[in-house]
Amino acid sequence: MEADNIAVALQACLEPIAHMETTWAPDELLKRMHKYFVNAVKQVEFTTGLQECVDAYCDQLFSTICTALNDRPWVGQVNWIPVVQVALQELFPPEAFMNVPAEVLNVNVVSSAERAFEASRFWYATDFDTALQMIAEGKSSKQKIFAALEAGRKEAWDTARTSGEEFLKALIASTIRNLTAEAGGNPNTVLPEPGAAEFFGCLVASGALPQSGDIGQEAPRDDWSAIINPAVQDAYSGFEQVEVLLVRDTGGVAGGAKKKRKSKSSSSWGEEQGYDMYGGAQGYNPYGGKGNPMMGMGNPMMAMMGGMKGGGMKGGGQDMEAMMNQMMGMMGMMSQMSGMMGGGKGGMMGGKGGW
Repeated sequence: MEADNIAVALQACLEPIAHMETTWAPDELLKRMHKYFVNAVKQVEFTTGLQECVDAYCDQLFSTICTALNDRPWVGQVNWIPVVQVALQELFPPEAFMNVPAEVLNVNVVSSAERAFEASRFWYATDFDTALQMIAEGKSSKQKIFAALEAGRKEAWDTARTSGEEFLKALIASTIRNLTAEAGGNPNTVLPEPGAAEFFGCLVASGALPQSGDIGQEAPRDDWSAIINPAVQDAYSGFEQVEVLLVRDTGGVAGGAKKKRKSKSSSSWGEEQGYDMYGGAQGYNPYGGKGNPMMGMGNPMMAMMGGMKGGGMKGGGQDMEAMMNQMMGMMGMMSQMSGMMGGGKGGMMGGKGGW
């Protein structure tokens, strides 16, 4: 590879981390990175203003780098700005810089490079997908969370880069505010509050906070939950909670579970959830409502028979006689109901007079 100015600048910025790259030899690393810097200009349309051109170049460059090297921790430790400055001078047409003071150009290049790098690193070099899979299912919910998070990240970048703590607070507040709009008024319908705390915790743990500027110079810390939990509580205050149940083996959220709105449940025979031939509460209801009323007799009768078999009739003849009378009465009622349901034109299930 020809040792042009871009290669010289790259070699200088990559030298401190060269020992951390275990896949490519130094020459191969330099060659590939040089290609990324040169090819990024192909996406720039020079019919727009200079700032737009610089933004387009940086966006393309760092999305390529962060996608190709998303598993390389050293990417965030490289100072890419000197290389970007050289590359723009080498690759942009000279007239693009006419009447632009050098100090103004440098400020804008630094700002654009930091913004593009952090945006690309956030989406491509953090564990965003895993974090999203943990707390959301369905394409619609994921799209809403993605849109809200992107808007929240941009707002935090523009307004709260004073410290990692302030950035994180702004990220959470803005994301949930935007999610409220995406969700039609209540963020809990898309991302329940407990899931939000887990979501932001996973993002921070995977490196979502900026690594450039002043925030990148802060000492590492492991108490981010003390920031995340109160910030999430504040963001969700005033919104109605949405209860969910986990339905097993549906291939949904973490652990093979699927979110479902909580519904009324009952363990009584023949109620809204239909019947179960063994007396359970979650059997299939073929009648579309409260089940076959005849089956309502079955549970107590089975209980009596079980008591007789298990020795529950040892109290004497009077107890035996009383229980036998109860059973005979129930059998009579079942016979009458059977006639109503299955017999003749007047039956509930039969003929023209049926339902």
